Amino acid sequence: MQHPRRALALVAILLFVPLLMPTGTAQVPNLLPGIEVTCQYDSDPAQLDVSSDSGYVTAVCTLENPTLYNEDVKIEYSNDGMTVVGPEDMVVSAGESVDFNVMISNMGSDKNPQVHNITVDAEVTSVQGTDWPDFLSNFRPTDDANILVEIASFSDIQLDITPQIIPIEGGGMPVSVNVMVRNFGNDEDSYMLELSDELTSRGFIVNISTDLDTADVDGSVTFTVVLTPPETLDTETIEVTVTASSTVRSLSVTEIFTVDATAAPESILDLSSMNIPMWAYIAGGVLGLLVAVAILTIIVRKFRTPSSSYETEYVPSEPRATKSSRRVNKTSINQDLDELDDFEF
Repeated sequence: MQHPRRALALVAILLFVPLLMPTGTAQVPNLLPGIEVTCQYDSDPAQLDVSSDSGYVTAVCTLENPTLYNEDVKIEYSNDGMTVVGPEDMVVSAGESVDFNVMISNMGSDKNPQVHNITVDAEVTSVQGTDWPDFLSNFRPTDDANILVEIASFSDIQLDITPQIIPIEGGGMPVSVNVMVRNFGNDEDSYMLELSDELTSRGFIVNISTDLDTADVDGSVTFTVVLTPPETLDTETIEVTVTASSTVRSLSVTEIFTVDATAAPESILDLSSMNIPMWAYIAGGVLGLLVAVAILTIIVRKFRTPSSSYETEYVPSEPRATKSSRRVNKTSINQDLDELDDFEF
C-alpha cells in the first residue's frame, strides 16, 4: 500500500518545484520527474532478411533520466505486424542512462518487402519508490521512439525440367526441352538460363527461346530449349547442367537432364564405311564397261545375221530353199552363242 506522506511529497514537488526553477538558460538538473528514450534505426531502416524464419534484427535503445530522482519505467511496444521482444520494466537512477536491446523478427508475418515502424513507449511509474498517483495520471512523464525495419527482397528459385531424359539420334529431328523457373521469393524477379557445353562440344546446335524473362511472386516462367543433333553422333549418355540465375539478386540454382544419344543407322548402300580402295572402284568400272560392250555386240549380230540370210537364200518358187535358209540361220545363232562362251572378260 502506498504511503500517504510519500504521495503528498510527490504532489508538492509537482506543484511547487516549477516555481523554484530558474528562468535563465543555464543547464541545471531537471527538478521534475521525467524520462527520455532514443532508439537505433529511428531514421534509416534496419534490413531484415526473411528468406528463413530465423531472421531477425536487434535495435539498441537508451533510457535517460535527466532528473534528481530514481525512477521506475514501464516500456511498451507497438509491433506493426512484427514480433517484438524487449524488456518491459527498468529502473533508471537519477541523472543516469541505461541501454536495452529490442529484437524484431517477422515470424508468422507477411514477408512482402516493406518498411515497418515499431514504436517504443516509455512511462514513469514511480519516483523515488513512490507510485505515481492515479489522479495525476495526465501528468505522468512519458516519451517514445521509433525503430524502422525494412523487409529485404530475396530470391528463391526452383527448376522443373520436362522431359528429364531425351533420346536423340544422330542426324535426327530437333528435340525441345521445357525448363520452368518458379519464383518462391518475396518480390518480382528476372531470370536468365544457361546450359553447360556438353552438347555444343559434340556439335549440337542449342537454341533458347529467350535471353531473359520475369516472374511475379509465386509465379513462373518457361524457357524452351531446342536441341538439334549433328549428323554424326556417338552412342552415349550425356548429362547436361542447366543454370537459372536471378539478374536482380545474386542467386543461381542448377538442375541436370540426360540426353541418350544414338548413332545414326548405317545404310546398306553406304560404301563409305566399307573402306574400299580407289583401285577397286576403277577395276569394277572397267569390268562393267566390258560386259556392256560384249552384250551390245551380241545383240547387234543377232539382229543383223538373220536379215542377210533371208535376203540371199530365200526363193519364193522353191520351198526347199526356205528350209535351207532356216538351217543357215540356226547355224549362225549357234555360232554366236559359241563366241559369247569363248569371250574372256
